[in-house]
Amino acid sequence: MTKHTGTPPRAGALLLALAVLLAALSPAGASSVHAAGVPAVTCTLNGAVRECALWAKSGGSLALPGATVAFWGYSDTAAGPAQLPGPTLVVNEGETVQITLYNNLAVPTALHFPGQTMLPDTTGVAAGGSRVYTFTASAPGTYLYEAGLLGGAQYQVALGLYGALIVRPATPGQAYNDPATAYDDEATLVLSEIDPALNNSANPAAFDMRNYRPRYFLIDGAAFPNTAPITTAAGRTVLLRYLNAGQQHHSMTLLGLHQTVVAQDGSLRALGYRMAAETLAPGQTLDAILTVPATAAGRFPIYDASLLLHNNGQRTGTRVNFGGMLTFLDVPATPPGGDGVGPAASGVALSPNPTNGGSAVALTASLSDVASGNGNIAAAEYFIDAPGAAGAGLAMNPTDLAFDSPTEAVNATISTAALASLSSGPHTIYVHGQDAAGNWGPF
Repeated sequence: MTKHTGTPPRAGALLLALAVLLAALSPAGASSVHAAGVPAVTCTLNGAVRECALWAKSGGSLALPGATVAFWGYSDTAAGPAQLPGPTLVVNEGETVQITLYNNLAVPTALHFPGQTMLPDTTGVAAGGSRVYTFTASAPGTYLYEAGLLGGAQYQVALGLYGALIVRPATPGQAYNDPATAYDDEATLVLSEIDPALNNSANPAAFDMRNYRPRYFLIDGAAFPNTAPITTAAGRTVLLRYLNAGQQHHSMTLLGLHQTVVAQDGSLRALGYRMAAETLAPGQTLDAILTVPATAAGRFPIYDASLLLHNNGQRTGTRVNFGGMLTFLDVPATPPGGDGVGPAASGVALSPNPTNGGSAVALTASLSDVASGNGNIAAAEYFIDAPGAAGAGLAMNPTDLAFDSPTEAVNATISTAALASLSSGPHTIYVHGQDAAGNWGPF
């Protein structure tokens, strides 16, 4: 395995490894913060089985306002860094899901999947070992995965061993098997906390969790002002997937817009209800849908309604600085002078990767013009190893069979003949898209 050690690839580029290796698409630092948007699906489909892999790792380093702390986390590659939260796993309803846990920690650990029908692992995986967890994704919804129920391991979730699991229903563009849960854009908001006394402890296993006192409060692994905004557009319907991976209750609110709760803990409600704020206990999830008014533009805060919005009490003079569980739903105004910027590419993925070239490779990506004019996606293309002139690349197709939205999932197949023409080693795939105004976006 080879690790990318230079400047990380651009958002629309992914490294493809042939025969020997995989260079992961990851930020240069050890912490990875999820941007708005969720992949259509992750992992590898092998027949009727969705196969995922997670590596439990220590050695993560998270830069917080005024402090740097260590964390443990999961990676979806052997060579990749620990991520906080762990990689989002996206599967389809009805699939058999197999998740292999590789334990790179110095202590035993396990995986736990709240909301899934399976026997819990109370034995765990020894340091250096692995185990396969299998369940059927029988119900669509938003779920957590996290470190399991082992004696003396209660600290492991608080150290960062958690992530989001999304089960998609049969109908694309819905959160559940109900048209009332249809949406245009979606985002996960994984809530958690940091107590530096635990994270920077020389021996976390000896930390008494009765003394756990968080000083930082995170959304998707970051505290404000480092949180990533969620970008949408006027007139669009947004699905917010809240997941509380922390040790404390959090009451989440959205200022200036109305949210409707459609599901809790992966269970669809018979009747949704409008909320001003809703409290999530540790381990709970909640799905809320909102529609942005057609005339709206600006920044709408999403935050913990307890108003403990600080970073360990940091001050400027006598004023406590804003921090903690705070991000924004951004609704940009139409650019003055019309649309002159192309869509952004993200979520580039290859399956299988690495490959020995014996079978075709599926290439997928997401395109969004929401923040750059909100025009419909009109085309997508990719290049191998070097970007070429716009419009001269290899065409990609819309996953839903029509380019008719400002956000599109796109795909292509890299044939075995194309793979045979490549040398063994890492290769970079560049993806970008074009909007209806004719603007090609960056790679």
